[in-house]
Amino acid sequence: MMLLYVALLFSAFVVEHYKNTDEYRKLINGVQYSDIPYFLYKIVRQNKPLTWTVVSYVQENSKVLGKGYMVNTNEFIIQYDPRDRYVKIPTPKVYIFVEDIPHKYTGKDQWYYRWRKDIQDNLKHWIALYSAKHDNIKIFAKSHLVTVYEIDNSGYIKELERKSRESSNK
Repeated sequence: MMLLYVALLFSAFVVEHYKNTDEYRKLINGVQYSDIPYFLYKIVRQNKPLTWTVVSYVQENSKVLGKGYMVNTNEFIIQYDPRDRYVKIPTPKVYIFVEDIPHKYTGKDQWYYRWRKDIQDNLKHWIALYSAKHDNIKIFAKSHLVTVYEIDNSGYIKELERKSRESSNK
């Protein structure tokens, strides 16, 4: 029994614990990468309220409510064509969150995440097509797990304002 206590004390004080490693800190959140809330905080701090839209998963919705807007990643890929002249989202900025390494959630309801890699691959493809046709996209923030793209969507806002003036003049 004494040997067991010595082994426990040795492991408690001498052996490095996984929770103290950088890898653990980066992956600590069960349903999203820890970088995502930090990048959302940067977006909130750098923009006026309700002038931006985030394209991401549902976990970010609570962090966006009342500050900006959100479109679910899969809905974005389905509803918006990257070859269109504008991203038809009526905010001056659109931020797209791409998981460079798709998150592997292994908790309750993990079946829901089985398509996450496919969705992220489709999103990367969407961004490649959009970047080939438009010059208003840039990297806003990047870590080794997540890249956030920023689309300057002010051209679409100007187009909406122009159409509104034309319809009011008729």
